[in-house]
Amino acid sequence: MMRKIKIGFIGTGKIANYHAKAFLKSNFKIEAVAASQNSKRAKMFANKYNAKYFFRSSKELAQNAHKFLDCILICCKTEKSLSYIKLIRKIPILCEKPVSLNYKDIEKTKNKKVFVGYNRRFYNSVNIFKKELKKNKKFIVNVELPEKIFNSSQKKIRFSNVFENSVHMFDLINYIFDEPKLIKNSNLKNLPQLRSLQFMTKKKNFINLLCNWNSSSNFKIEAFSDNKRFLLQPIEKIKIFQGINIINPTKKTPFRQYKPKTIYVSNFKKKEKQFKPGFKDQAEEFYKIVVKNKIHDMKFAKLDDAIKALKIAKEATK
Repeated sequence: MMRKIKIGFIGTGKIANYHAKAFLKSNFKIEAVAASQNSKRAKMFANKYNAKYFFRSSKELAQNAHKFLDCILICCKTEKSLSYIKLIRKIPILCEKPVSLNYKDIEKTKNKKVFVGYNRRFYNSVNIFKKELKKNKKFIVNVELPEKIFNSSQKKIRFSNVFENSVHMFDLINYIFDEPKLIKNSNLKNLPQLRSLQFMTKKKNFINLLCNWNSSSNFKIEAFSDNKRFLLQPIEKIKIFQGINIINPTKKTPFRQYKPKTIYVSNFKKKEKQFKPGFKDQAEEFYKIVVKNKIHDMKFAKLDDAIKALKIAKEATK
């Protein structure tokens, strides 16, 4: 029988509940909970998940976690994450992305037991997409990023969603395409809401990232090989197309139509329906890391990956 892993929580907001649900079904026991700001909410969270210990100070839990916990989750406000990471010793840490808004601050952190919650790396759709592109070898890619930005002269506020949410997409670019090299960054002076970042993979495949701020679109990753088209839109689902169906004009539709032939559509795995997508697989992999003290699955992001995603975010918000 698999032993229960004792985990502590720093942060008890909405995302913490998603994690709790996945952890409890993956042989974890929520042993300790700490309040980051709202102690009343944190106390309710501790009671809900039968935590043995409740700390009114997140700092206190971070300093003492190694004495009675197997691992810890940090899912508080981004600007506080690194301060807690620096206090935690010896045990593995799962920290919600992006860890920090400044990659230079992460570079100063030496803890090698920190893993970053880029849960989209664990999507079934993403890993099918990655596997298919490895088979096809030669392809061209379009990535669309229609993130909401705010009308503010302060960059931190204006692009807060880019650094807090769009980093998922920047991390996926690195994860799926094995850290492509940025070769061009451009925008139109009269259309500042548009920015194009162009990358080249190690195998000379071209990727265009279109940052189309506030557009009426959805996040998208689309790849074209010599005879197939691969589409992630939404990212949770993959469609593969090959060939065209030609529909001749009719009285009702007096023009010829060209519709792609769909050859594959991914289904949600059972665990992706029961939990926030990616969270259950992420929790299961974290369990293996804690128990055997080594990474079993290269899907997991580490601090270096968080730094790389933030560097793209910096380029996208120039």
